[in-house]
Amino acid sequence: MSTLAERLRAGAAQRYPHEQAAVELLLDFHEPGGSWTWVSDEDFTNSCVVDDGTSATIDWDRAREWYSSQDFSVTVKNLRAALDFAISLGEERFNFRWMEKPESDVLATAAARAINWRSR
Repeated sequence: MSTLAERLRAGAAQRYPHEQAAVELLLDFHEPGGSWTWVSDEDFTNSCVVDDGTSATIDWDRAREWYSSQDFSVTVKNLRAALDFAISLGEERFNFRWMEKPESDVLATAAARAINWRSR
């Protein structure tokens, strides 16, 4: 029996790279000092993951609706931001599928600058 993470990776492997990146973000972004991820959150997975037992996918429209309906007052801001960004990637908000490489490289550089500003 495979884990949900393995099934999500199997499902994402059949999809566009922006969805693969979104799934990996949800699998890799942990609570500070812990192991909890959005994919381990039962409310999130019950609401947003479509799982046939062999592969699984995230319904990005449902994920956005779920996100919009939540009260995140007790959630660490970084966890909330990672979820919002992952959903934005998954729902193709940034149109990466249609960009030429130089255009997507400019966006990736901007994101890296925004994230790495403290290391300067």
